[in-house]
Amino acid sequence: MQKKVILITGASSGIGKQLALDYASKGFNLVLAARRTDLLVQVKSECEIWGVKCKVFAIDLEQAHSIPDFATQALAAFGRIDILINNAGISQRGSAAQTEISVVRKMMEINFFPAITLSHTLLDEIRKNKGSIVVISSMSGLFGFHDRSAYSASKFALHGYFETLNIEEPGVHVLLVCPGRVKTDISLSALSADGSKHGIMDKAHINGISVEKCSEKIIRAVDNKKSLILIAKEEKILYWLKKISYSLFIKIARKAKSN
Repeated sequence: MQKKVILITGASSGIGKQLALDYASKGFNLVLAARRTDLLVQVKSECEIWGVKCKVFAIDLEQAHSIPDFATQALAAFGRIDILINNAGISQRGSAAQTEISVVRKMMEINFFPAITLSHTLLDEIRKNKGSIVVISSMSGLFGFHDRSAYSASKFALHGYFETLNIEEPGVHVLLVCPGRVKTDISLSALSADGSKHGIMDKAHINGISVEKCSEKIIRAVDNKKSLILIAKEEKILYWLKKISYSLFIKIARKAKSN
């Protein structure tokens, strides 16, 4: 029986890397994509310990014109793709008033357009295999928060697109994953209001949920064909508060710390 194949973007570190390792341990062949070849090669070697095959592609998904060709090459690597995990992305630190519009555009170019372009290009393949499209969104895709205006907007946009895809394509499993603060280096590479790197490891992320626990929950949700999962601690309070009383949510959120 042919092994199933999973394609993961942003696979060189954090949640993407952990998902690659965990799926390798389950016997999946892997197609891994990220910008840094050196880190991808290291992840590849760790995955292949499990006796699976792994192909890596160094690609900057912000370069939208390259995505269709990448999708073709990714599909050709093993002749099939069963699960697509859109994980690549970047965060933000900066108030709406101070954040330059160029930063807002960059958020959309990295967090939104690559995921929908790659998913659209591979939709026929995923549909044929009755497979899954997984989107790593954020709790910030469910409510606005301090210093995350552009980031939150890009994640809200993902929800609008993939929720609609879920409705229109009953033969394709679509999962939106909303992590809260996870212990990764996402805050280091986050963009500040002027577009420079934030360069600070936020305390909230240092004390966040482990990537191992996050990956475990995502894989279980894929297996169980869930459509939406929240992987968070206290952030869930704001989510439910918004559902109960929007005005109270705004009042409490204004007092919350961004980092």
